[in-house]
Amino acid sequence: MGRLITEKGVFDLLDAYSRLEPELRSTVGLVFVGDGKVRTALQGRASTVNPGSVHFAGFAQREELAVYYALAEAFVFPTHSDPWGLVVNEAMACGLPIVISSVAGCAADLVVEGWNGYVLPAHDIGGLARAMESLALNPDLRNRMGHNSTRRIQSYSPELCASGLAKVTTLVGMGPA
Repeated sequence: MGRLITEKGVFDLLDAYSRLEPELRSTVGLVFVGDGKVRTALQGRASTVNPGSVHFAGFAQREELAVYYALAEAFVFPTHSDPWGLVVNEAMACGLPIVISSVAGCAADLVVEGWNGYVLPAHDIGGLARAMESLALNPDLRNRMGHNSTRRIQSYSPELCASGLAKVTTLVGMGPA
């Protein structure tokens, strides 16, 4: 989901997918939603993955994103650098298990290793492949982690954020008593 640029780890994700066993790749697809300067190169590399099913949905408007999340069974965010990664919040709100690199700003707050996903070092293609394989082969684990993602993200709602800010401003004398 988002910009197809090298810094988002899109080539790492494709390389991890290509490391999955051929039998698994023939039953599990990979979907890139978004556009960016490396799309053509990424599509070229994806065309060499056989067997496999790699799709490029292109740019999607914000209101269309829920459809893609609903069709997914997991969300993989192998970014090399990201201040937060709002797409992770969105994926969790849609009940998806998360595979994320530890450099994403939201990783420490949103993903609990083994509970609602996996947290890996950036550039860890082997780790990405193992996490993807684990989720693909274990529907019970996938469902449990997805449920836990939904539970965890409820603590990050706009309403709770606003309530917290209101409490802080009241405590420091900036707001109504």
